[in-house]
Amino acid sequence: MHSATGFLQHTPIAQQLLQRTPSWEWQAILAKGGPWLSQPLFKQAIEALEPAVSKIETPLAFSSGDYNQGNFLFEGERLTGIIDISSPCFEDPHISMAMYWIYCWDPYDQAGIVECYLERQHLTFADFAPRLALRCLRTLQENLPVRGGEDVRDEWDFETLADYRQRVLGLLKRAMDAMYP
Repeated sequence: MHSATGFLQHTPIAQQLLQRTPSWEWQAILAKGGPWLSQPLFKQAIEALEPAVSKIETPLAFSSGDYNQGNFLFEGERLTGIIDISSPCFEDPHISMAMYWIYCWDPYDQAGIVECYLERQHLTFADFAPRLALRCLRTLQENLPVRGGEDVRDEWDFETLADYRQRVLGLLKRAMDAMYP
């Protein structure tokens, strides 16, 4: 998908697509507000992320807005199609990889997809951490209750919302620890 960036940037459609920089993502989380903003780890991450995301200068790349293995169709090892281009935009090319850890796509979440990607892109976990933190914040804010959910399962029936929340909070803490050891 990222390889289409150069072509798309020179077409009229480019003017209609959001330019989602990491700073834009951070500001959107702040603007949305809600009960998560008063939670200690969430609040700490919001405050710590501003200087980190303002330093990211990676050129934006075209994205479908929904990177997950179910949206990439293969015949053998050859990519044959991409479906569910629900939120096309230009965004940081590495940020969507965080969703492979955030969503519980058992057993694919344990396949090392993110680790391989980071290695191929020559990114350290510390480089990736602000992006992971942004996606954790967005996921918590948009998809998970601050409390409860022990008896409600996620849409894929992998885990309860309470377990999902704890897992995402754990990823957020891991990202913050990598940024500020």
